[in-house]
Amino acid sequence: MTTTSDIIADQRRSGIHPCEFEGSVSSKSRWDDSAWLLDSPTRALSRSGIGIDWTTFPSELTPMFKELFWSIFISRPNGQPYAISQAQSAFSRFRYVAKWMHEQKRKSFASFSPALVTRFISDLKAHLRAKEKERDEDLTTASVTGYLKVLEFAFEQRTTLHARGVQGISFPPFGEASVWSIGDEIAPAIEAFTPPIPDALVIPIVSSAYHFIRDVADDVISLEDLVFNLESKDISKKNPRRISLKQFRKLRPALISEYAEENADRRPWLRELIKGHDQSEDGDAVTPAFRRLMMDVVAAAIIVLRFSTGIRHGEVLTLAPGKQNDGLPVCVTKETSVSGAYEMFFIEGTVSKGWDHPEDARWLLAAQVNGERRLPDAVRAIQVIETILAPWRDRSSDPDVHKQLLIQFGTHGFPNNPGHILPMLASQVGIMMKDFYERRVDWSGVDFTDPKISMFAGGGIRKIQSKQWRKTWANFVFRTDRKLLPAISQQFQHYSTVLTQDAYIGKDAEQLGLIGDAATERAIEFMADALDGHTGVGGMAKKAIDKLEDLKASVRGLTGTEKSEVIRDWLVERDITMWSAPHGKCLIGMMPTGSRCHAAAETLDWSNQVPNFATRNPRLCSGCACFAVGHEDIPFWAQRYLENKNIWEQAVARHMDIHYVVARDRYLASENVLKSLNVDIDQLAKDYADGY
Repeated sequence: MTTTSDIIADQRRSGIHPCEFEGSVSSKSRWDDSAWLLDSPTRALSRSGIGIDWTTFPSELTPMFKELFWSIFISRPNGQPYAISQAQSAFSRFRYVAKWMHEQKRKSFASFSPALVTRFISDLKAHLRAKEKERDEDLTTASVTGYLKVLEFAFEQRTTLHARGVQGISFPPFGEASVWSIGDEIAPAIEAFTPPIPDALVIPIVSSAYHFIRDVADDVISLEDLVFNLESKDISKKNPRRISLKQFRKLRPALISEYAEENADRRPWLRELIKGHDQSEDGDAVTPAFRRLMMDVVAAAIIVLRFSTGIRHGEVLTLAPGKQNDGLPVCVTKETSVSGAYEMFFIEGTVSKGWDHPEDARWLLAAQVNGERRLPDAVRAIQVIETILAPWRDRSSDPDVHKQLLIQFGTHGFPNNPGHILPMLASQVGIMMKDFYERRVDWSGVDFTDPKISMFAGGGIRKIQSKQWRKTWANFVFRTDRKLLPAISQQFQHYSTVLTQDAYIGKDAEQLGLIGDAATERAIEFMADALDGHTGVGGMAKKAIDKLEDLKASVRGLTGTEKSEVIRDWLVERDITMWSAPHGKCLIGMMPTGSRCHAAAETLDWSNQVPNFATRNPRLCSGCACFAVGHEDIPFWAQRYLENKNIWEQAVARHMDIHYVVARDRYLASENVLKSLNVDIDQLAKDYADGY
C-alpha cells in the first residue's frame, strides 16, 4: 500500500509529480478526485485519515490551489516543507483565500498587486473580527499568519507552480515585513474587542475553583487511589497496560464502606457518587459521575492557574508532566528573592504568540515568605493536575501523552484501552472550564437581572470565553497596583508594552494616562544612565544622547529627583516616549526621520512618534538611529549571537555558507550590539562554546 508519505518521498527523490506517474495522492485518493483522504503518519489520525474536501472551493480556482497546496509538502525554498499532520489546518486557510479571490473575481495569483494585498489584509481583519464572538480561545499570531502564508507560498513557490502551468505571485506580497510581524500586529487589535469577565461572575467562579483544589482535590485523589487499588486485582497479566473497568462496579460499595454516611453528608460531591440520581442498581453509573468529578477538579486547577498567571490555555498545554524529588512538578522552579525574604515559583512552558517560532518561556506563578510550609494555591493547582492525571498518563500507549501535563480520554467514561488516553486539545480545555461553571459554581448570590451580566443567565454562563481570563488577570493586577503595567507585559511575554496597552488594558483615559507615566519613568531612568555615560547603555541612540549638550548642561551637578524632573520636562516638551521590546528600546521621538522600520514600510515622516510594528524587527533595529539597549537586553542579543554564530560556523564547515548568509549577518549585528554594552565577546564564546 503506497501512502501519502511514500508518494511525497518519491516526488522529492525523483522530481516526478503524481499526475505524471500514477496520479495517486494517498492509498485511497487520486489527484483528480473531488475529495482527498490523505494517509496520516500520526497515531491520532491514522485510522480516519485526513480529509481534504475540494468541493468547498470555487471550481475555477481548484486546480491552481491543488498545485500550491501539494507543493508545500514537497519542498519550500525558504523553509521546511509542511508535515502531513498540518494538512487540515493549512487547508482551511487555503479555502478562505480561494473564496476571497472568488469574491474579488480574481482567477489567478498573477492578478495580485500591492494594493490587492492591502485589501486582503483589511478584509482578513474584518473576517477575524466578525468571528471573534464565536472563538473561545485567544486569537494567536500563528493562526493569523496561517492566512497570510498562503500569499507568501504563492510567491515563494512560483517556480514550482510555473512548471505545472500555474502563475504565482510575482512580487513579495508583504515587502520586507514577515508574516509574523504582520500577524503580531493584527492579533492584538482583534483581541482588543474582548472584554474581561465581569467581577460579579469572576468572584463565584474563582471561589469555587479555590475550594476544589484546597478541599475537594485530596478526597478525589484518595478515591482515585481506591480505584487503582481495586484495579490491581483485575489487570490482565498478558497486557499490564490494559485497564480493567471491573473495579468501578465495586467502587460504590467501597465508597460506602470507606466513608461513613455522616462524612458523605458533608461532601455533596461524594453524596452524588454514593446515592446520586444517576446511579443504576449495579452501581455501574458511578463511573461517569466519578469521571466528571475528577475532571472538574482538573478544570478548577486550570482556572486557578489562569487566574493567577494570565497565561493562555494553549500555553498551559505546553507544560511538562512529572514530579521532582522535592514533590514540586517538573515544570515548576523555585528561586529565592535577592533579599532572601521570599520564595518565588515559576512555571516553564512554551510561548508562540508574537514570536516567529515557539520560544521557551517562564511565568511567575506565585511567591511566599521564605520558610512557609504550605504551598501557594497556584503551585498546588499544578501539583493537583499532575497527581490526578499521572496514573492515567502512565498507562497510555501514545508517546505524545507522556510529554503533556494535561491529557484527555477518548471515551464517555474511563478508557479500558491505552490507546484511548490522548493528549489534551485546546478546545477541550475550554469545554472543561465551561462544564465547571455549570456544575460546580454556586450562582445563587448573583443578580442576573443586572443588564451587564443578564446575557449570562441560565445556560448563558457558557458564553464566558476562555480568552477572557487573560484580560481578567491583567485588569485585576492593574487595578491592584497601577505601576505594574511593565510586569504585566513581561508576564505576557509580549514584544512591547504597547500591545498590553492596546489589547488588554483598554482605552480608559485614566489607565492610558498611567501607562504613559510608566513609559516616561522608564525613559527618564534610561536617559539618566546614558547622560552619565554608564557602560550598561548602548545602541545607536546612545550616540544621539551623547550629543545633547543642552540637556547635559541642564542636569550637570544634579542628582536624584531634581535630575529626573529636568529630564522629564525635556521628554514631555518633545513628546518623546520609549517603546520597549525584548531586544531593546526605541526612542523614535528623538529622531523620527532616522527610523529604519518606517523607512522599510515607506512611511518615513518627521512627525512619527511610534515605531512601525509591522516591520520592526531585531535586524532593522540593530542599526537604527532610534535604537538603544541596556543591561537587561543582553540575554536576547547574547542568545542571538551564539545561536547564529554556531549555525554559520557549521555551514562554513559543510561548505554551505552561501545558503546561510542570514545567520552570518545576524551574529555580526548581535556582536556589534553586545560590544556597545562592553560585553567581552571572546569570553562569552568560551563560556557558551556549545552555542547556547
